[in-house]
Amino acid sequence: MTQEERSEITRKKILDAAFQEFGQNGYAAGTVNRICGHGITKGLFYHHFKGKDELYLACLEICVNHLVQFLTPHVEDSRDCLNARLIFFEQYPEEARIFFDGMLNPAPNLAGRIEEILLPLDMLNRRAYGNLIAGMTLREGVTPEKAVDWLALMQELLNGYFSSPKLRFRDLAEKMRLHEQVLPEILDRILFGIAKAPDNPQASGK
Repeated sequence: MTQEERSEITRKKILDAAFQEFGQNGYAAGTVNRICGHGITKGLFYHHFKGKDELYLACLEICVNHLVQFLTPHVEDSRDCLNARLIFFEQYPEEARIFFDGMLNPAPNLAGRIEEILLPLDMLNRRAYGNLIAGMTLREGVTPEKAVDWLALMQELLNGYFSSPKLRFRDLAEKMRLHEQVLPEILDRILFGIAKAPDNPQASGK
């Protein structure tokens, strides 16, 4: 076995331990000591990663890339894409926790890098939104580009709400469940509204 092969095996061992640690405890409560408790020396750990931050970001990037790869075959159908999200999070619970922890509870010192890591998913979401509205008749003055911008903004606002102090006492598992429950409902309301148009157009101005 070459040195490169041994190094790759060690790196994978560290990542596997990190997925378990961050998947169970999140970034804030995750520790290097527990990761190294999986038969990894501190010397080997710091040979491959500068510290907890770099390792966590590597795990998050793997999660996001895996999610994007999983969702890409479903991007032509928004409902199918939403269902695929649920399937992914059910099949990969540790990755789901790491993903939501990074998206909803980003550490301030990592926020910029996390935003960059999430960019491929943001781009995929915009593709899905574009496909969703492609067969719809838009209101006068609403371009497809503007509609996609509004839907993307809706998702940003939804993520912001789930990151807000209002939900600080909800544990991450509950926030994950609520987020995926509310997302399709909000999407439906944005597209089709919440109020029936009045029979008398002038009534809306009263």
